[in-house]
Amino acid sequence: ARIGRSSVRTEGRLRGEHARQQTDVWIGYDEGAIYFAFRCRDTEASGIRTTVSRRDAVFDDDWIALSLDSSRAGQIAYHMFVNPSGVQMDALNSVAGGEDFAADWVWESAGRVADDGYVVEIRLPLESIRFKSGPDVRMGLLFFRRVSRLGVSWSWPEMPPGTWVFEAHVPVVFEELRQPLLLEVIPNVTVSRTQSRDERGAWRVPDRKGDAGASVKYGITSAVTLDATVNPDFSQFFLRLIAQLDTSRRCVLGDTLASYELVPGTVVHAGYGSILEAAPGDPYAARARAFFFKASYLARF
Repeated sequence: ARIGRSSVRTEGRLRGEHARQQTDVWIGYDEGAIYFAFRCRDTEASGIRTTVSRRDAVFDDDWIALSLDSSRAGQIAYHMFVNPSGVQMDALNSVAGGEDFAADWVWESAGRVADDGYVVEIRLPLESIRFKSGPDVRMGLLFFRRVSRLGVSWSWPEMPPGTWVFEAHVPVVFEELRQPLLLEVIPNVTVSRTQSRDERGAWRVPDRKGDAGASVKYGITSAVTLDATVNPDFSQFFLRLIAQLDTSRRCVLGDTLASYELVPGTVVHAGYGSILEAAPGDPYAARARAFFFKASYLARF
């Protein structure tokens, strides 16, 4: 897709003016990622501003950016910015909280300055975004470009005054996209050493203890993720489960279960579950919830 001068309009103090520089955009995808390529032409390439800086700190540079509503629900969008040196900025934009630059996800970028402008490439792994797997996957897309020496930025499509970014997204359809298997395992080991003594006495033999555990995240489906934390130390067992549904369903289901072995053979279980739903224009609210408590005792005869 080519974004020419006639189709891109400025935003800000010169809102509505045709873009002064041409931008070409290509989009591709495979079973593992979505790819974006940008050729940002500039008739005054010597005036391009770019720096090699830390992440999320190149707003004063020239940059190209995109806004991707991967669920097409109009609730959350992934914003990705890249300057001509390939330095990234990213923010999670939501209806409730606006842009949050504290959110960082995994994606790749590269950039270089050329004689007639600069080029940027982006690789967005499918496991970094949430969408509904299957044929004809629809997402919302919008592009931005900033020219720092002019102090203006352009968008495509045009964003009229008072338009929210989710209202300006244009649909993009992928013939077939599948959410890759999400499996993350984070092992942990804790070692402690404790000593005690009487006043002015010698230190007693140290008491050493070691614990091991792991946190596991598993994507059951493209919309449901299971988190579990296990600490198998034979005196205590803790398991936490969280299932999160895609906001396009406008429904969130959460379940928590904890088990604790007081003494060998005696186990206490506690759990809580809730269903949160939202009507258009209303915040999420609990529509149903439940709590349970159970104690078990093993008796041998």
